[in-house]
Amino acid sequence: MKKYISLCCLFFLTFSIAQIISFEAEEGFVPGPILGQGHWTSNETPGGEYLPNQIITNEMASHGQQSLKLTYESDHPGQPTPIFGAYYHPQQPVELADGTSFSYDIFLDTLTPNSSVYIFGDVNQTEQMYHFYLMIDQSGNVVAMAVNDAGQPNWIDTQLDVVGRQWYNIRIEYQAGILHFFVDNSQVLTAMPVITSPIDEFRFTHDNFGGFAYIDNFQILSGNMNSVENQNPKYDVKIYPNPVKDFLQISLPEEFKPQKTKIRVYSAEGKILQEMNFDQRISTTHWPQGVYYLQLTDSAHEATVKLMKK
Repeated sequence: MKKYISLCCLFFLTFSIAQIISFEAEEGFVPGPILGQGHWTSNETPGGEYLPNQIITNEMASHGQQSLKLTYESDHPGQPTPIFGAYYHPQQPVELADGTSFSYDIFLDTLTPNSSVYIFGDVNQTEQMYHFYLMIDQSGNVVAMAVNDAGQPNWIDTQLDVVGRQWYNIRIEYQAGILHFFVDNSQVLTAMPVITSPIDEFRFTHDNFGGFAYIDNFQILSGNMNSVENQNPKYDVKIYPNPVKDFLQISLPEEFKPQKTKIRVYSAEGKILQEMNFDQRISTTHWPQGVYYLQLTDSAHEATVKLMKK
């Protein structure tokens, strides 16, 4: 008799992939201003208008066909701080718990002294305070705003420079009160966050001096096993066998439409290993032994299940 492992049964084991945003049509994004798409907003000008050039585009992407483009607003001057861009508000605040991480891919225009500065960071809006910021300046220097060795919030140099015209993956992990900053899987800095309150806003911003950046594959992976946004126990995804050796059988719940469902395979560290259209039977022969997570999404539903490869 086959033994199915349902997502309901795996509720207490699930790794908690809170949100993955690749700005694709399947996720409801369309080319044009980011304002109002999903849970994203942009800046309002003093005249009550919103910035038109912070957009979803199909010009370039690290995953799929579309990405978020942050670019120069010619109707506005350069800003004293990086405030132009796109702001994401998750449906549920994200707890800064052990195992929580944030990652994204970034492609910068050719860097010059007149390039914009680009920042990624997160905020607790109630406290009007940030947890950290990661900045890439005009020369490609990567610095982080966090608590330094003296116990004060300050910009800390990672001693790493990036160059324009290539993709980088940026990842920030939180463990035991410490933020670990990675660029292309190489750790470049450790520091303490400024606050540890729940996160209800993420920011991708620039200071509007020139050039552009593409953002893609934005991931929020939460270590909080009790977060409502991180779990979907109502969707009874069944997989067999688990542990798996050569082939995995997947049974979708009735809410999912197989022809519109995508599968993403993640490593235990949250790295995307494979993307495919839904198939009831997938080969795992080439997978090394270890822990994996399957994320299944269609236009309206999402579920994640953990499995072992033996």
